[in-house]
Amino acid sequence: MKWIGLTGGIATGKSTVSQLLRTRGVPLIDADQVVHEIQAPGAEAYQAIVDHFDKGILNNDGTINRRALGGIVFSDPTQLKALESILHPIIYQKVEEKRRDLEALGHKMAVYDVPLLYEKHLEPRFDDCVLVYAPKALQVQRMKKRDQLSDEEIEKRLSQQLSIEEKKKRADFVIENSGSLEDLEKAVDTWLKNYQDQL
Repeated sequence: MKWIGLTGGIATGKSTVSQLLRTRGVPLIDADQVVHEIQAPGAEAYQAIVDHFDKGILNNDGTINRRALGGIVFSDPTQLKALESILHPIIYQKVEEKRRDLEALGHKMAVYDVPLLYEKHLEPRFDDCVLVYAPKALQVQRMKKRDQLSDEEIEKRLSQQLSIEEKKKRADFVIENSGSLEDLEKAVDTWLKNYQDQL
């Protein structure tokens, strides 16, 4: 089974491409969804996170307040490393289990949607890496409209990721998302057909 890493930059449209692939019957695992699963009360990472960050990060119902946790880790690199050291081994194990299950079902390809694929040097784990691309100026424009962020906040967020042009150089395949949703659907269909034809 071909194991494909799907990534992008902020506001390039990766989540939309994931959705389009799903509706076309492509098995897809979402990294963010896996993080949600393992942080749920009673799940694999929950207790270790609460032990490390204290109960101040919990909502009244005992679930982890992701905004509160995000506020801590994104303002302190040491705390971010601590969280990653809890999450990453469990995420890797979970995703491997899901990948093996899909392979056992006889799928010829499966996609793993992972935002920081290049930043975390995950390329060697995949047969191919696909990038959803939009130029930086368009990323900025979309973030202003979607997230109502200041120029300073946008720059800060973009600086935490590898530049979109650098990602483009490293990708095996690029899905262009600079136009309409219809254009993106065509780009996804073209890539998917070409890729499946080679399997």
